[in-house]
Amino acid sequence: MEYVMLRRFLINIIFFVCLVYPGQAQDTKTPHPDVTVRTRAANSKTRLDIRIKGGKRYVILAKRDSNVLSSDDAQRVKVVGYIKDTAVILQDTYRSKPNGTYYCQAGEEQFLRIISVKGARPVETLRLKTNSCYDSVELDMEEGDEGIEWIPESSTMRVHLIGVGVPGRSEPGRLRTIRIDSEGRPIEQ
Repeated sequence: MEYVMLRRFLINIIFFVCLVYPGQAQDTKTPHPDVTVRTRAANSKTRLDIRIKGGKRYVILAKRDSNVLSSDDAQRVKVVGYIKDTAVILQDTYRSKPNGTYYCQAGEEQFLRIISVKGARPVETLRLKTNSCYDSVELDMEEGDEGIEWIPESSTMRVHLIGVGVPGRSEPGRLRTIRIDSEGRPIEQ
């Protein structure tokens, strides 16, 4: 009897710790096994800790927008692509900031980023919102791998967005083809 009570108590503690402290978002889908990314919320920004197999490490503070709570960590991080010694392409996903009218209570805000690692310090060269409850934009999941096709041979990605969107903040309803140059900068085609 005491063993059963102790076991239940320990399971409840583990469940509570996991609920209260979700930890760092892990790189859950990596097409390039040499790249891992960890995140941490940092004053309304996200601290991206990018590690490349072989010892290279890049840390950058990435901007978010007001639809994400300033204290929230990324729920998920996905490495979309990697160009050796040039750029890391990733998606980071957050819970939408709750609205008092229950709008976007379970929604998500997601960003596609190109991080150039060509220079002495990493630089974010592209930030594109690819999923937003508030801005009514999302990736077309019927196109490519979850709406983004990465073509490593040409350092190109195709981004398929759908939805209403907000002028100047998102451009849904069209295919965006983005090539990444030798400096890690995006070139819209």
